[in-house]
Amino acid sequence: MASQIVPTAIDITFPLVGQDNDPRGFHTNYRAIQLGLSTARTEITDLQGNVDSLVNGNFTSNVTFSGDVATISNVNNISTVSLVLSSAIQLAQMTTTQRNEISATNGMMIYNTTFNKFQGYASGAWGNITLT
Repeated sequence: MASQIVPTAIDITFPLVGQDNDPRGFHTNYRAIQLGLSTARTEITDLQGNVDSLVNGNFTSNVTFSGDVATISNVNNISTVSLVLSSAIQLAQMTTTQRNEISATNGMMIYNTTFNKFQGYASGAWGNITLT
C-alpha cells in the first residue's frame, strides 16, 4: 500500500524570517499538516487491522509457546502445526482436499492424512516422500 500523504503540500520555506508573512501561508501549511496527520492515522489504523494478513499471507493464525514447542493453530482451517524448537518439526497435517486448497510453493512439506503419507511440493506437483 502506497501512502496517500503528500509531503510536498507543506511549504518548508514558510514563514520567512524577518518579513511580514501572509496569514494564508500559515493556514495553508497548517491545513496540509492536519490533512497529512489525518491520512497517516487512517493508514496506520488500516495497517494495524490487516497486520496478520499482511504478515501471514491473508490467513489468520495463532501462535503459542510452551517450553521449546511453538504451536500454530487455525492456519487456513488446517489442523494445528507444531514446531519443536529444540530438535524436531511436526509438519502440517491435512487431507488431500485441504492440501489442494493452499497455494503451494516449491519446498513445502505436509503430512497427508488421507493417505497417511509425507508429501512434498516441487516443480508444480505434490509427491510422496519415501522414508527409508
